[in-house]
Amino acid sequence: QDRRRSKGKSKNKNKTKNNSKDDLLSHFTNVAPKFKGLRLLNQEPVECLFSFICSQNNNISRITKMLNSLCQNYGEALAFSQKSTTNKENEVDGGEDEEEGNKIFYYSFPSLEALSNIPEKSLREIGFGYRAKYIPSAAQQVISNEGSKWLHSLRESKVS
Repeated sequence: QDRRRSKGKSKNKNKTKNNSKDDLLSHFTNVAPKFKGLRLLNQEPVECLFSFICSQNNNISRITKMLNSLCQNYGEALAFSQKSTTNKENEVDGGEDEEEGNKIFYYSFPSLEALSNIPEKSLREIGFGYRAKYIPSAAQQVISNEGSKWLHSLRESKVS
C-alpha cells in the first residue's frame, strides 16, 4: 500500500524504494550534465565522519583548512614534492599539504587512535572551536564499536 504524503501524481515515476546500483548509475548519468560542478566522493568512512563533524555551521574553505590542520598536526608525513615555479595556473591543490621552502609535504588522515587522544584544547588552538570536543569523543566511540571495520560495514547495511 502506497502511503505518500503528497496528493496527486508523483513527479518521479521511476522512484522506487529499492533502487539497484545500475538504476542509480543510469539516473546519475542522465542528470549529471545539468550539474557540471558535482563531484561524488568515495571517501574513507573515517575521514568522511570527521569531515562531517568539521562541516557543521561552516564554509568549504574553513572546512578544508581545519582538515588540513588535522592532517598536518596529527597525521603521518607521506611524501613531499618539489614546488613548481612554472605553470602555476595548472597546479592542483593536493589536499593535506604544507609548504616548506621549495617542498610541499603531504600527510595522511590521522588514525582513530591519534584522533581519540587529541586534547580538546589543542584542537581549539588550531581553530576547531566548539567542534573540538566532538573529535576525540567520536573517535573513541568508533573505536569502541570495532573501529573503522564498523564504519565500513555501514556502507553495506540496508537503509529503511
